[in-house]
Amino acid sequence: MLKMKVKLTYFKAGGKYYSEGSFETSCGMPMFTIYGTVRDMLDSHRLPGLMEGHSDFMVLVDVPDHDHNVPALLLPKTWRAALVALTETEAGL
Repeated sequence: MLKMKVKLTYFKAGGKYYSEGSFETSCGMPMFTIYGTVRDMLDSHRLPGLMEGHSDFMVLVDVPDHDHNVPALLLPKTWRAALVALTETEAGL
């Protein structure tokens, strides 16, 4: 089975570059599945290239060899929750 490299770039809360990691996945995997896999790794603090139990980072996901590659920036669960709360507060919900 052919494999593709998923490239991950990690950023601190302020947007400063921190590190990189990668893993391989099958060529036929849809991009949304790859994003979901990385989000699961991010939320469980098990990202490639970082120590298990690492701090929260923004993760840029890029799969250059994928036919439908669209890089995505994923946020940790705690940041997503804070962003939703802030949005609801500003909207008066």
